[in-house]
Amino acid sequence: MAAGNSEAIEQEIASARPRLVAAVRLRLPPSLRGRLDPSDVVQEACEEAIRRARGSGIDPRLSAYLWLRFLTMQQLQIAQRRHLGAASRDARRERSLGETCELSSEAVAAEFATTSTPSGAAMKNERAELLRAALERIDPVAREVLALRHFEGLTNSEAAAILNVSPATASRCYSTALLQLKTELANLGLEPSATGSASSP
Repeated sequence: MAAGNSEAIEQEIASARPRLVAAVRLRLPPSLRGRLDPSDVVQEACEEAIRRARGSGIDPRLSAYLWLRFLTMQQLQIAQRRHLGAASRDARRERSLGETCELSSEAVAAEFATTSTPSGAAMKNERAELLRAALERIDPVAREVLALRHFEGLTNSEAAAILNVSPATASRCYSTALLQLKTELANLGLEPSATGSASSP
């Protein structure tokens, strides 16, 4: 996207905002839930995106969405340092696309363990805990690709770009993740259907 085209990036932001909020929610440390609103993190990232679009434009190597997601992960890292007082390298410096905040198994489990029954809160909590235990047992890369595809709604090609692998490898990782999760859930006595349906690789 060319420099100065802030109207186009604003349109991209409007479309991408729900997916970006989901990406932040999945990576919020337990200690920051209730203290840091994912929507605020995304808003800061979008404001930064508009500033950059008016200047140098977006990174030509990335799609508009992946560029926005990259900036959102930077803003989440900045917010974590601000709230947790972490002393480490500057989160604003340019990084590789694949550098992201750590995925929270608890947040992924909570997303999986939804219920539409008002009286199902206790069942939801129990299901979420079993799911969290299952997610902790599967390979971290498999867990990440599961979140990218299933919750962030990324395409296989977008997930591959973030993971810095080929689309074929990303697809295999996703299939592996689903199989590992199904196996772990069965071991814990939880029906795989309780997680909801996942899209095909």
